Amino acid sequence: MKDNQFPPKKRNHFLDLVKACAIILVVIGHNIQFGSGANYLKEGLFFDNIIFKYIYSFHMPLFMLISGYFFAYGINKEAKDVFVNKFKSLIVPILTWAIFPLVIFIAVKFLKNEFSIISTIRYYISYSIHSLWFLWAVFWCSLIVLITNKIFKDKILIYVFLFTVSFLIPDSLNLALYKFVFPYFVIGYLYKKYNCQEKLSKIYNSNYFICISGAIFFILLYYFERESYIYVSNHTILNKDIINQLSIDLYRYFIGFIGSIFTLSLLNNIYNIIKKQIILKENNFILTIGKNTMGIYIISSFINSYILKRVTSFMTYPNFLIIGIESVLVILVSIIIIKLIQQNKILNRFLLGAKG
Repeated sequence: MKDNQFPPKKRNHFLDLVKACAIILVVIGHNIQFGSGANYLKEGLFFDNIIFKYIYSFHMPLFMLISGYFFAYGINKEAKDVFVNKFKSLIVPILTWAIFPLVIFIAVKFLKNEFSIISTIRYYISYSIHSLWFLWAVFWCSLIVLITNKIFKDKILIYVFLFTVSFLIPDSLNLALYKFVFPYFVIGYLYKKYNCQEKLSKIYNSNYFICISGAIFFILLYYFERESYIYVSNHTILNKDIINQLSIDLYRYFIGFIGSIFTLSLLNNIYNIIKKQIILKENNFILTIGKNTMGIYIISSFINSYILKRVTSFMTYPNFLIIGIESVLVILVSIIIIKLIQQNKILNRFLLGAKG
């Protein structure tokens, strides 16, 4: 079956701009966490940082809205083709990048004379499952939407049912994170499927909408506490104070959605002002960042874990000038590494999930 519902179009520079801004926020957030000193990281003090709160209140919901939006373009292909494509573009890079820490693990175990095949296999499986959780989330959300589309024809009641049931599923492994971002993926998918952009464009482009959504978002942000993070309070209501947990979950969903649409609306208006300059400059650095968000996400994660947190371990508090410099350097290094990888078809396929 050919994908005739959404014919191929020229690259959407606006979404590249949105993705660029979102991944820059991701890098800044990670640098606040990993680049502000060993004690700041160990004690979880970054959770109380106002900029960190701002970023983490909506940045992953925003990415999932975009991911769901793009997923709608290929949904009419054969289910097998969609699944294989997602596996190659998401899971293969996860499994490939996990080899690098595995090599370090094996080397350390050999030096300590503690090497065993069982512990090596366990480490690889554990690392693969727990690392790069966002890519796993996109994969599982894609799979669920694919099944719902092919079997239930995208009935809204099925999505509502799945969302409701998610509160009754334990939060083992990374399920809390997957469950949290799932509704955003579905909303982005349905938004594209039903061409809501054309229907809502007048509201979306309104300055009043930007002001109102922005005001609501920043009022909600004032109440963002440690328990508001999905990493802290998780998602399920099992063995929890149900009212308290649901209030946290619903608040978290609402601020994530409001923050995302405020950001999208604001960037859309900015884009309408600067789009001529962006369109005329295909090699614009911001667009380059937007086109390589997955690679930046992966590589910056390794830089944070293996380099940044060690280099800045002596710091006692976040210095935002240093964090700004760190963020620029992390993005630049990530782009350079991505460009080197892209020169080799095999590496590009296995490390960045490229087609071909």
